[in-house]
Amino acid sequence: MAPTDPFAQIVLEMNRLNGADTLCTAPSWPMDTLKSYVMKTLVPQGQTNVQVSGEQVAKRLWQLFPCPFSPFRPELRLATAADVEGVWLYPEASQKLRYGPNSKVTSPFGNLNPVRCDALGLYPEGEHRQMFVAGKPVPCPFRTAADMDISRRNPRVASWAIQSPGSLKVTRTDVPDHIEEWDMLVVQKAFTYASVEFEPGDLVGYLRREKGNETGASRQFRHLKRLPAQ
Repeated sequence: MAPTDPFAQIVLEMNRLNGADTLCTAPSWPMDTLKSYVMKTLVPQGQTNVQVSGEQVAKRLWQLFPCPFSPFRPELRLATAADVEGVWLYPEASQKLRYGPNSKVTSPFGNLNPVRCDALGLYPEGEHRQMFVAGKPVPCPFRTAADMDISRRNPRVASWAIQSPGSLKVTRTDVPDHIEEWDMLVVQKAFTYASVEFEPGDLVGYLRREKGNETGASRQFRHLKRLPAQ
């Protein structure tokens, strides 16, 4: 029998359409607990008779419960520009978390070309560089920050900026109308998820906004480890 509570109806439909793809964790909670948690984030404290739309509930579910895990956990805090500046590695062991477990996408280069690792350079003055290794299994060539220096010989086409704590925006001159905004958090206490170790100083990121996606649903996840200088 279908639930009569509109909130429960939205949750069940969201789980049917997006469960383990762009939405993780939330549907497994008891409905009363989930409703109380979500509504507290939508209705200002002390206010009553506030009307909340189904669209607001859906967007808040995506914000609170992206894949692979919620960013609202005590081991994480919002990242600042000082936290994210540097050269980073998204290791192969963490690539399984890039998309939700039920996502039809497993690699940005097509499912036959899995990402083995990728390196991301967030240099001073907003210089943004990225290099991928995809396809057949090969040793990851990015062991130190210096290994990314070759990418800086190419013309600069991408820039990064922290718009506010936890919000990183990437702009590009080579892609018309490019939209790319990430929620970025820094690990402040070690934890393990799906056999992946997250250590203090690591970054986690959720791609919240891109061209064609204005819903706030995160369609990609990042786990970045800082590369040593040499």
